[in-house]
Amino acid sequence: MHPETQDLISRLRNYTENRQPFVWSIENRGELNCWNLLLSEGFVQTADFDQAIATWKGIARRGMPTDPKEYPGYKYASSRRERKDDSWSPYLQSEQNQYYNALAYFLKSSLQNLRAYSLCSINRSLNVSRAQEFKIFIIVGQTSDLEWICLAPTVPDQFWDRYTNSFHPELASLTACESTKPVARDIHEKISKVLVKLKPIECYGYYDYFIYNHQIFCTISSEEAIAIELALKAGKMFDDDPYYFKLKYDGGSSEKPVTQFMRNNFQQIQRYMFCFCDVGYGYKFGLTEHGDWVGLKYLSYMDYNP
Repeated sequence: MHPETQDLISRLRNYTENRQPFVWSIENRGELNCWNLLLSEGFVQTADFDQAIATWKGIARRGMPTDPKEYPGYKYASSRRERKDDSWSPYLQSEQNQYYNALAYFLKSSLQNLRAYSLCSINRSLNVSRAQEFKIFIIVGQTSDLEWICLAPTVPDQFWDRYTNSFHPELASLTACESTKPVARDIHEKISKVLVKLKPIECYGYYDYFIYNHQIFCTISSEEAIAIELALKAGKMFDDDPYYFKLKYDGGSSEKPVTQFMRNNFQQIQRYMFCFCDVGYGYKFGLTEHGDWVGLKYLSYMDYNP
């Protein structure tokens, strides 16, 4: 790393109260984008395809984002029975299972390089320990004409509450198919038809205080990382809109010296936000003259006390 970059990192440590330094060397870590950052920071693990499908089914069946059996003693919401929720029925469950099974069969038979990943909220680089982890599953695969397709679920946003818990305002463009390749277009269209059948299911968060719609989104791109980024944006797990970052992190008086320092020393300042239901991760970084990305990372929790 260039000595001038090292000097900037040292000076930036003066602003690390409630924050941690973030350094990304392109030479050592490659291109900085949403997916590479998640991989490098330890959020991502490979997962079983069938487990991903089963997890999506389970969220709809339970009406809550986590499985109480997986984390005994840690509870996001009451069960459907406890809250007397009559929106779910054996018929609806059977119908949902059929569509999920059809989706799984079609993905397995139509895509190559098919794999699943789990994205987990506990990140060792932030030195955090909690009673439980919030985890989502995504599925990625490639068409025979070399386009990448990603499927990802809605992530409940109990932390930033962006878009007032509605869909992402750019959902249509995020999930649109702009590929000109016939096989990819056909596969994307058929997946989208199945997802239309999987109607949004109302789910509950902390103590029934928070309600969101569980849904699966499908995106496509010629690059795997971009397909994943689009899907995570559609599901509200990832955002790079400076407006929401400013509301949470940049608005306080303590942040003004940080912002000014970065404006004076970096180019192309960017902001990433990752939402894991009740845990929020923020990254603010800029490009040095020598091609490295340097900045700060933030961690915030939602503490709900009924």
